[in-house]
Amino acid sequence: MTASRLDNPRLPERVLVQLTFQIFLHVADADQTIDADELNQYMKLLNEPTFCQSKVAKRIFRLAGDSYPALAKQYAGGKIKKDFIEMTEAVKNADRILKEDEQTHFKEDLYRLGVEIAKASGKWFAKTSEEEKQVLSQLRTLLNIDT
Repeated sequence: MTASRLDNPRLPERVLVQLTFQIFLHVADADQTIDADELNQYMKLLNEPTFCQSKVAKRIFRLAGDSYPALAKQYAGGKIKKDFIEMTEAVKNADRILKEDEQTHFKEDLYRLGVEIAKASGKWFAKTSEEEKQVLSQLRTLLNIDT
């Protein structure tokens, strides 16, 4: 792996870890309910080494999986909020932390994470709710993803 600005100990990886959690919150709670299937999919993908294309995402997703209990506790305690402005700031911070060539691949992996979480809760033939589709559209715009 080429040296990344993540290797600089002054720049916190927690910003990127929290961003994965923010995406989970926004997509899974789009319908005002986070169900077990969505949580299980999030945890599965965080720990699936072949899911990410980005080397940075592989590392951050693994850390996010390891950090889930702490993230959930911070969310329950109000330190992390399901807030689009907070998520937007996290994306801006990710842009400052990552090299330009790393940003695109990392953001693509984040978007795919959101898509797979949305699919996880689909019942019967409706795999993704209208609310989740709206959140994914906002996320695609925020991450500047071409689909």
